[in-house]
Amino acid sequence: GRVTAVVIDGRLEEADDVVWTGELNSLLRLIGLDAEAPVPSVNLVLFNFEMAGSFVHDYLWVEYGDADPLIARASVTTLYRPANAPAGHYGISAEVPCRPEEKIWEDPASFVTAVQEELVRTKFVPDHSSFGPCHLERFPRVWPILDVGYQERLDRSLFGCALS
Repeated sequence: GRVTAVVIDGRLEEADDVVWTGELNSLLRLIGLDAEAPVPSVNLVLFNFEMAGSFVHDYLWVEYGDADPLIARASVTTLYRPANAPAGHYGISAEVPCRPEEKIWEDPASFVTAVQEELVRTKFVPDHSSFGPCHLERFPRVWPILDVGYQERLDRSLFGCALS
């Protein structure tokens, strides 16, 4: 099958093409395919810190590649838009991927100190003195896990959809 229209706020809108930027398994469910999820995914917890002072480096973000990193990426939100914090302050957002069964997904507040420690240990932040409050956000199914067999499962799911 081919998608020829979408429903937006109860209105049917015809479409030549539909581009889906959401999680793939959600799309398959929306089009009526209740097969096993062909592409598993990882959740994301954002640790958004209010920071006192000024950021000491000249880069916007860093991606972590340690053998067993807690943080996947940390970015300085106020370098993207200075108005995101009052004068004399800046913001850091630390991205921590996890699976739904992990403790960090269920209780991210218990990991605030560990995230702070990693930011200091990796010298993204010089010391603990500038940390202010932390605001937590949880996002399910953010990154796909593309294992060796994912393409075959995806093709099977889409083929099954096309037959209905």
